[in-house]
Amino acid sequence: MLKQTRGITITNFFGALHYFLTVFILAPYLAQFMGEAEVGLVFSAAAVLSFLGFLLLPYALKFVSLKRFAQGLSLVQFLVLLALIQSPSVGITIGLVVLLAALPALIGYAFDIFLEQATRSEGDTGNIRGFFITISNIALVLSPLAIGYILGDSDEYNKIFALAAATLLPFMLLLATLIKGGKHKEEATLSFKSTLKCLLHSKDIFLGASAHFVMLLFFSWVAIYIPLYLHTELGILWSDLGWVFSVMLLPYVFLEFPLGFAADKWFGEREIMMGGFTIMGIAMAMLSFITIPAITLFLISILILTRVGGAMAEITTETYFFKHVDGNDLNSIGLFRMLRPLGALVGPLIGSFALIFVSLQSLFIVLGGLCLLGIPLAFFIKDTR
Repeated sequence: MLKQTRGITITNFFGALHYFLTVFILAPYLAQFMGEAEVGLVFSAAAVLSFLGFLLLPYALKFVSLKRFAQGLSLVQFLVLLALIQSPSVGITIGLVVLLAALPALIGYAFDIFLEQATRSEGDTGNIRGFFITISNIALVLSPLAIGYILGDSDEYNKIFALAAATLLPFMLLLATLIKGGKHKEEATLSFKSTLKCLLHSKDIFLGASAHFVMLLFFSWVAIYIPLYLHTELGILWSDLGWVFSVMLLPYVFLEFPLGFAADKWFGEREIMMGGFTIMGIAMAMLSFITIPAITLFLISILILTRVGGAMAEITTETYFFKHVDGNDLNSIGLFRMLRPLGALVGPLIGSFALIFVSLQSLFIVLGGLCLLGIPLAFFIKDTR
């Protein structure tokens, strides 16, 4: 593992920590001020802002380096968190939450570029990216433990915002000292239109990106509706949900690195990807049968299985795409990352629309069925091995 990729990975850990500390609580936090369907619309508004950011990105990178861009966004995130600690009015709170949910996708894009430019051999993509994602997922597992310990039986979310702001301080320091500025000006002049046309002419990249989009829909649903259902509707305390969510997320830590290695050396991505969508879809639907407001072995098992499927789909869709691009292809990576806010936009819209016809409990059956759409997309890709 190159020294440069290690520095990028360590820096990204703190950025991921600030994000995961907030992502679990935002839906229940917003539910204090609005209904369940409206919560989804706030996340969709954040996705629109993030999507617009991607569209404007090539023009911004003509005037500022990618590193300065990431530093600027992290500073804005820090100020937003400080403002949320003050418990502002509802209107201002919604605007701040939109910003808080919108910017991580753009910061993540910058780190994709940093990592891809530091990767010398495409044959090591799964290995390096698997390690990168695994370290991020350690932050993912630690975050619910911190939330459960700090909140306990309360909903004092300003404490979590304060902790998230504190984690951004080492992130900004390491970003300034460990990461190089990176290339940006020449690649930024390429158009998204021509790159999109190129991607659409490759069946395998199109199918792989489509499968990744289904996975991103799943990520948007679990981040919003699982905490909303278990905490707000069933009334399970954060002191219980904290450790349960940490256990639930362990597959991301233990599976993605070996799966990335296996995809590089032995299997390719297709079979692992298909299995991931199958597991996530079935497990997601099974959440509708959770009705007891208590922690049970059945609940823990179902939650773990959702993340087993998510881990399998995430590492294979990521690796499949990045084996087809290099670090200088800024716009292709940008377009791939535009799927993240697009998924964050479409996912809550689907959820809000479905809630007109079904209850929050029954919603998981609908969402689980939609996850299964990833199976045929994965089946028709051309494996890399």
